Amino acid sequence: MPVREDWKRLAADNFKDYRLEVTGLVENPVELSLDDLRTLGLEDHITMHHCIQGWSGIAQWGGVSNAQAHRARKAASVRHNVVAFYSFGGSLYGDLYYDTQTIVNVLKPESLLALTMNGSPLPAEYGAPLRLRVENQLGYTNGEVDRTN
Repeated sequence: MPVREDWKRLAADNFKDYRLEVTGLVENPVELSLDDLRTLGLEDHITMHHCIQGWSGIAQWGGVSNAQAHRARKAASVRHNVVAFYSFGGSLYGDLYYDTQTIVNVLKPESLLALTMNGSPLPAEYGAPLRLRVENQLGYTNGEVDRTN
């Protein structure tokens, strides 16, 4: 669970003031509220995970495809096609956890910014308020999203 004060304040108010920030080397930086994301059109994916540690699980993830949420467009000067997703949670080696994905992978249909799990708002223990789902990657690469750079 995240221990950052900003996440705790957002969680206490049911993430009403949360904004997904799309910044960095983009043509038009944007900030999207959870309501803004919902208006982009929601879709569901059902995924079964088989972990190498021996567990498995099935969940229905609902949210916005990254292709729908991709409105910022990379700047013309950008030579690399990579998106970084930053988490509210920490990493094993420091305070900041992030994951990078290629733009090609992020824009695939099975890539989702999940707002719900099993038909209910995303629980805190599964990455509330927003979780990156990249279903063609191994399960451990999935993580909650703070903002993209």
